Amino acid sequence: MTELIKNACKGLYRRKVRTVITLIGIAIGVMSVVLITSIGDIGKLMIDQEMDSMGMGGIAVGVDSTVTSQGLSEEQLSFIENDPDVAVCMPLVADYTNASAHNTSTKCLTLGVDENADEIASLELLYGREITDRDVSQKNRVCVVDESFAQMMYHRSNIVGKTIQIQMGRSFYDFTVVGVVASGGNMMQEMIGEYVPTILYLPISVIQQFSNSEDYDQILLEIKDGADNQLVSTRVSSEVNQSLGVENAASVQDFVTQKAALNRIFDLVTLILGVIAGISLVVAGLSIMTVMLMSVQERTKEIGIKKAIGATNFRIMLEFLIESVFLSIAGGILGIGVGMLISGMGCALLSLPYLPNWKTLIFCIEFSVVAGVLFGVYPAMKAAGLRPAEALSCNR
Repeated sequence: MTELIKNACKGLYRRKVRTVITLIGIAIGVMSVVLITSIGDIGKLMIDQEMDSMGMGGIAVGVDSTVTSQGLSEEQLSFIENDPDVAVCMPLVADYTNASAHNTSTKCLTLGVDENADEIASLELLYGREITDRDVSQKNRVCVVDESFAQMMYHRSNIVGKTIQIQMGRSFYDFTVVGVVASGGNMMQEMIGEYVPTILYLPISVIQQFSNSEDYDQILLEIKDGADNQLVSTRVSSEVNQSLGVENAASVQDFVTQKAALNRIFDLVTLILGVIAGISLVVAGLSIMTVMLMSVQERTKEIGIKKAIGATNFRIMLEFLIESVFLSIAGGILGIGVGMLISGMGCALLSLPYLPNWKTLIFCIEFSVVAGVLFGVYPAMKAAGLRPAEALSCNR
């Protein structure tokens, strides 16, 4: 076997230019599959992170304003909290308004939250603290801002202790910044940045006080592990309708199911693009067959000599088959390496962790081996089928 491997390497080395060109063709095909899969994985990761940071990692319960003018209240919050499948829930009040600080004004989205905001919205605290139960009960005029707001107003991230002005109704009121969180929903803000460039988190009781309303816009909830999202959504919707005394009043958005559906779309698009990229692998495999057939023609006399001194058909076939597999595997490894390098660089630029898709990498290696065998079998059999007399009489 060692001698066969040496002969295969010598055969590839003698055709350096063709070997390199074929290697590049295989590597490009494999690299394309790796890159497309990585792009799909990165896309899913970004959407998951953005949705979680915007509080879209669970279920949102609201009221359809076209059905009833009633809003959610403490009554609905209480029975949702006591649901056996609900891990944590939080009332939410949202308002589009304006904020100013340091002689700069901007449009913003104020979210009235309670002490559970961190668990629901997956906030990443950078400086200071978050909204507490005491802030809600005492209606403290404090706020937590995202980093983009801090950079916009003060050109630095840590602005804990600063006073900003937030418009409530027709007037501006002073609020003390008690915390700064990593900018949530950056992708969302880029899409709707003209209208909502930044997000501010306030005690929900403060917004309710200024709006003269005790109602909630929504109740966000996270369900326990193992619980059925659709079952919980249906049950909560039924309970809200019953408590309000109006049919079809509840508006329930299951972000977990929507996120899963979005991920399935990403998987489908990635698969389709991967299949398209896989066509280049088939083309590269055909190039392997072409190179090996040319090698058989060029080495006809060599094959005849080997057969004349006792080489069997199986040995000749195995030698050419090993050349083909080596060529294919080398190209596959080169393509995987370049694909992982480019993917890693892309993740570094986006500040995302690079997690290799091992299923794809293993598939690429397996495909390389199979392609080397499939596209090398015919040339190898043709070489093994040459008769010694005909091979020796060949002028090549």
